[in-house]
Amino acid sequence: MKNRVLRASVVKRFQIIGVLLISYLAVRTLKYEILIENASAVRYIRYFYYVFPILLIQLVFLTSLFVGKSERENVSKFWKLL
Repeated sequence: MKNRVLRASVVKRFQIIGVLLISYLAVRTLKYEILIENASAVRYIRYFYYVFPILLIQLVFLTSLFVGKSERENVSKFWKLL
């Protein structure tokens, strides 16, 4: 991956996306396999689910802006307001 993508920031974002996806699967496993009997824990885990899609959507969108651009090319500063 490091040889194909030129920007170090894009590689870091891909790694963060991977960690978020793995942790999302871990939280789902925790909910449905381990804590299925504890109603209050299941409720809080269900609220915690919303964190992953919000972060993933923003990271994937910002990463798509940088893919294919060289190190010298910059994206508009307005995109960083997201």
